[in-house]
Amino acid sequence: MTPEEFDGAAAYWTSRESGEKHMPEGELRSAIDAFLAGHNTCALATGSGDFVRCTPLEYAWRDGAIWIFSEGGLKFRGLKENHSVSVAVFEPYDGFGKLASAQVTGTAELVPAGDPAFAEAAAAKGIPAAAVEKLAAKLHLIKIVPSRIDYLCSDLKAEGYDARQHVDHVEEPADLASQDLALYVMDDCPFCAKVEGFLAECGIEIPERNISTDAEAERTLIAVGGKRQVPCLFIDGKALYESDDIIAWLRGNIL
Repeated sequence: MTPEEFDGAAAYWTSRESGEKHMPEGELRSAIDAFLAGHNTCALATGSGDFVRCTPLEYAWRDGAIWIFSEGGLKFRGLKENHSVSVAVFEPYDGFGKLASAQVTGTAELVPAGDPAFAEAAAAKGIPAAAVEKLAAKLHLIKIVPSRIDYLCSDLKAEGYDARQHVDHVEEPADLASQDLALYVMDDCPFCAKVEGFLAECGIEIPERNISTDAEAERTLIAVGGKRQVPCLFIDGKALYESDDIIAWLRGNIL
């Protein structure tokens, strides 16, 4: 290939972004949050000079960042000189109609063992506080802050959007107190009960509106989301459906 042909191939998808049918940014960020929070395995690419490395790792998506505990490995050779990284999270391939993935471009930083964020990440992973001090001598904590996320989801076509979407400069989400949240439910809904049970278990309090007894809430739900479907979590006026996606968003943004 000529240099021009390489450039053309590299720009194949990005050159089409201006003509894509984009999701509203709030809905897209919520979908990406749910996808990343709903998975726990990624491929981390690091490199420096002629050295490159791609490592499968367990991760957690929390507070708008990817958190990875690691004992070590050649990925740190790349991180020593270059903190720019890429992370891929994806579903196994099962045909073009079922594609789902997120490609994260961002900056990695090593969190010192004495930093409160280290203990918080350990607690989120279920590591007892008593064990954190011992583990700190053996484990390194990598925090990756995204600068861009490319999201691929075949299901978006059914909603009238292009399957490929992206967001730039992914900011860390605000805390619960600064977000306008409301959970829409109805009587005798097992999926609503699933979300309510999760909230109760985690001690999270979110205003709830029951469309079975509140006609105004039902009208608002349909007006904003376009359908009478519950459970539905309103996040700053944007609708997020499906109990598993709601729980995944709460895990990644509230806990």
